[in-house]
Amino acid sequence: MSTLPPRGFRLLPTLVDYYATNKVPRQPWAAIPIDSNDLSKGFKDVTYSQLSNAVNHAALWLSRELPTATTEFETIAYVGPKDLRYPILALAVAKLGRRVCTLTLLAVLQVLLEIIELTRIRFCFLRHSLHLPH
Repeated sequence: MSTLPPRGFRLLPTLVDYYATNKVPRQPWAAIPIDSNDLSKGFKDVTYSQLSNAVNHAALWLSRELPTATTEFETIAYVGPKDLRYPILALAVAKLGRRVCTLTLLAVLQVLLEIIELTRIRFCFLRHSLHLPH
């Protein structure tokens, strides 16, 4: 069983991995609807172990797809549905020493451009089935 760093030196990806391997691997981290159009069908648990696995897969994919960061804590943007991809991506990006900025297409274009400029976003991931305004 591995030990955690002292309080104040713990990063969220480290805590997720710790819970997934040592503490509570089968404990639910989140519950998602089996059918998002009919909540009466119930929910499916996502465990800490499944979360850790998803984060590690996402981090590996990102490390293969993205070039080496040019700055410390380089910002990556993501635009997509509000689901478990957001926290998975945030944890994966943190494992790579980068940060994620979640954008919404509901914002005014000028505001989005200003956010992109201020945070120096180099890459933006869009869900492929996302319908962009013309």
